[in-house]
Amino acid sequence: DSQILIGVGSNAWFHIDKYDDNYRIERYNEIGELDCSKIFRCDQKDFDIKDKYQFTYISHCMECRLIQNDKTFIFKAI
Repeated sequence: DSQILIGVGSNAWFHIDKYDDNYRIERYNEIGELDCSKIFRCDQKDFDIKDKYQFTYISHCMECRLIQNDKTFIFKAI
């Protein structure tokens, strides 16, 4: 269920799960070690975790961007 985001210096794997009214996003390094695991909120209410999506730039431990149906959703760590 994780997705790789190819980077300039290194790559990272991202995983998202629904967590109450928010989301838990985990980021793993190239060798599978957990870099961070935080609760994120998305103010855009039309994101559907059951529909296809893709992590995109800029994504890190404080903010992640996902594209779904040609729309960019911004998730911010709580």
